[in-house]
Amino acid sequence: AYAGDGNDTLIGNAVSNRLFGGRGKDTLNGGAGLDVLDGGRSNDTETGGADRDVFVFRKEANSQDIIKDFLPSEAGEKLLLIGFSGIQDFAQINKTQIGANLRLSLGDGQSIVLNNVKAAQLTEQQVTFIPTETALETYLTYLKNNSPAIQDTGDNFNFPLPSTNGDLAYYGLEGDDIAAAVTLNDLLDGGNGNDILSGERSSLLVGGNDWLEGGAGGDTLWGGPSNDLLFGGSGIDYLFGESGNDYLEGGSGDDFPDGGDGNDTLIGGGGRDLLLGGSGFDNFYLDGDTGEIVLSGSGSNIAYDISYGIMSGADGDHFIATPSGKGVAGITTAVVGSRTVITASNLINDFDPNDANERIDLRQLANLRSYNDLVFSQWQVGSDPITQVRAGSGTGAVYITLFDVDPSSLNSSHFLLPDTVSSYGSITNGNDSLIGNAGGNVLNGNLGADQMEGRTGDDTYLVDNTGDQVIELTGGGVDTVNAGITYTLPTELEKLILTGTTNLNGTGNAYANRITGNSGNNVLNGSAGIDTLLGGAGNDTYIIDNGSDTVIEYASKGTDSVKASVSYTLPSAIENITLTGTGSVNATGNSGNNILIGNSANNVLNGAGGTDRLNGGAGDDTYLIDNSGDTVTEGNHSGIDTVYAGFNYTLGANVENL
Repeated sequence: AYAGDGNDTLIGNAVSNRLFGGRGKDTLNGGAGLDVLDGGRSNDTETGGADRDVFVFRKEANSQDIIKDFLPSEAGEKLLLIGFSGIQDFAQINKTQIGANLRLSLGDGQSIVLNNVKAAQLTEQQVTFIPTETALETYLTYLKNNSPAIQDTGDNFNFPLPSTNGDLAYYGLEGDDIAAAVTLNDLLDGGNGNDILSGERSSLLVGGNDWLEGGAGGDTLWGGPSNDLLFGGSGIDYLFGESGNDYLEGGSGDDFPDGGDGNDTLIGGGGRDLLLGGSGFDNFYLDGDTGEIVLSGSGSNIAYDISYGIMSGADGDHFIATPSGKGVAGITTAVVGSRTVITASNLINDFDPNDANERIDLRQLANLRSYNDLVFSQWQVGSDPITQVRAGSGTGAVYITLFDVDPSSLNSSHFLLPDTVSSYGSITNGNDSLIGNAGGNVLNGNLGADQMEGRTGDDTYLVDNTGDQVIELTGGGVDTVNAGITYTLPTELEKLILTGTTNLNGTGNAYANRITGNSGNNVLNGSAGIDTLLGGAGNDTYIIDNGSDTVIEYASKGTDSVKASVSYTLPSAIENITLTGTGSVNATGNSGNNILIGNSANNVLNGAGGTDRLNGGAGDDTYLIDNSGDTVTEGNHSGIDTVYAGFNYTLGANVENL
């Protein structure tokens, strides 16, 4: 199912579904079966449902996504991260435990919250970095077979695997596995243990485009003759792409990726890695660990050791450095073939000062306050000007080097700088003041009574203290509060999301609000405006004061109630309704077994389908009965009441008319 750019709700069925939300704040629920949930862009809430599921996320600054039921213990349950060039290793993900939930911070204000997951439960095997959309489709191909697409193989499996003509995926668990793919396109995941996986097709050596994951342990992976993707995971891994244009990622540990023939991409990941490109035009990604070595494979086959700070290779090879913050000096000179093209540690070789859409983002540097804090230096390599920018000072300084850029062409418009305090993240555990800028900011004061002001842009505030103050400008974007406490939205804020698992309440303001509960028992009150209320799990109560308010609940998510001061019809999966106030308003049930309670005025109560219980209270009430199991309860001297029944019916006590 594919949605557009609005705020959509997609619900799958019991078979394997692929749900794509597009842009907008979407809610996805896969239901049973092996589902692929892809929220697209913006802030999404996803529920995989029963069975193993795959969750897809793309690089997008400031997006805040939530997975409500990620299952770390389920073999094949996966997070797929697309296009995260700045993060290439599980260890580089910042993991923060927030109560029962785990927040994964992915840089640029982007995060994923896994409800009811502990940091120790999430393993490297469950997070896969995928370079491109094309590679994503390659992966998903293995999950589309009409026969059972995933085969659990237990603690150990040995090749050859069963021969089929479909695209299958095989998952090992804890043991040492040996497997050779015998179908055209297969996914082999060894799980934990020391595994040996091969993508070649039996002895014919005509393997398809394979996906091999070693998981934890020291693994050996062979891609075969086609275009393969190999992921070593943790441990000391040996990856052989062989022929074809392959993608090899070592993961953490000291790894040995060997691209072989073809135009390959090699990523060492954490640890001291030996990268061998082989023939073809290869891409090498380095993370700055001392002792990391590259062998280009074609041309002069010169070695590069990052501890010496000089890198050389054959014409056509491309070196990208992503320093890991370990204090290594990094690359000082990089030579491709006969020409020097890149220098220094943070390397940007295609920055265009004349492109108004290109910026260098420095907003997460805590010791930088303004453009005047930047220090520029220049030198020449042949005919090419090189500019180095130093941001900050001392041990916290960061160096950025721009190839073929003259410093005279740069000004403050080329940089995104911190505004007053920070545009992202948390500050201290004291009482902080955080002020954002014109962009979409994520402001988190951590512990303490904090004051947060987002200004313009679609801002997100993390509130964890009753003394926290959120200030927004009129017309300052569509803003969201993620609250771990009972909370009422101040003026100018549109959305509220309750976090954690405790019983919390959420109240809106005069705007049209969207309020989302957590897994506890919540009371959600939109106040004035046409509001959308989503309770989630737990026994939730919805306060309705506008007939156009929308309540969204899912089946088997607790016993839920509506308290309405206006005439209201229960949506599906809501069990009870109580009319409040003194106005003559009416209540209508749904197809379930409902309880309808009137107020002190004259009410019309209609249970609709199901076996319902109706109690009008005071006033002259009218009951519409459509099921012989419906019951009507009236108090003594509680008005003159009437029942309308479409079948034989006997009046109960204190009801006057039939």
